[in-house]
Amino acid sequence: ATLTLSLSLSTIGYLALSGSVWSQFDDQVLDYFYRRAVAAGHGVKKSRQIVYLTITDDTYRYFGKNTLDRHGLATVNDALAQLGIEAVAYDLIFARPSQPHADVRFARSIASLASVYLPIGFGLATQKTPFVWETGYAFERLRNDFLAQPLEETVGEPYYAKRASMQLDTLMLAAKGSGHISARSDEDGVYREVNMLLKIDSLAIPALTLSMFLDYVEIPFDSVKVHWG
Repeated sequence: ATLTLSLSLSTIGYLALSGSVWSQFDDQVLDYFYRRAVAAGHGVKKSRQIVYLTITDDTYRYFGKNTLDRHGLATVNDALAQLGIEAVAYDLIFARPSQPHADVRFARSIASLASVYLPIGFGLATQKTPFVWETGYAFERLRNDFLAQPLEETVGEPYYAKRASMQLDTLMLAAKGSGHISARSDEDGVYREVNMLLKIDSLAIPALTLSMFLDYVEIPFDSVKVHWG
């Protein structure tokens, strides 16, 4: 009885201090079983409709450069445009200008491809906080084209965006769509979750992948029903 009482008090004390029934040990156990499942071929299968283009040493050798400028990226966009690609997502934020002619060439290739989604990075807060709006066409597109108010059918504890790491104005104007690529790691530094939407003031922005999916199935973001986890 004394041992049971001691263990109960210890458990209660831990929960009171951590504020959760979930521990880092629980995450690591799930990681172990997930790795086992993937190794056994039971994980999520890659879709044949999705092609991942990565920058490798062969890329630099192909272009004959030790850096990959936006002229090269424009050439890639031009090639993709000839293949009838349904959507292209960049996992890069082009926040600063490069050579003016390269930026113009890249922006034109994005507009010509007509299916490019450029992401936005956000600083996150766990409590509601005012978003820092800046000037420029990119922020205007964020306000007018990418934010909406989906129907929240349950009360949750979403992440709030505090500020944005934004694409160049000319590039964002040429892009078809956008979405966020922000995430917070667990206490052990591992990223285990994707936030499907973030709150910006009273509105929300979907993750980049969700934004692309909604456009693909022709569902407006503001018609989505949200059940918070």
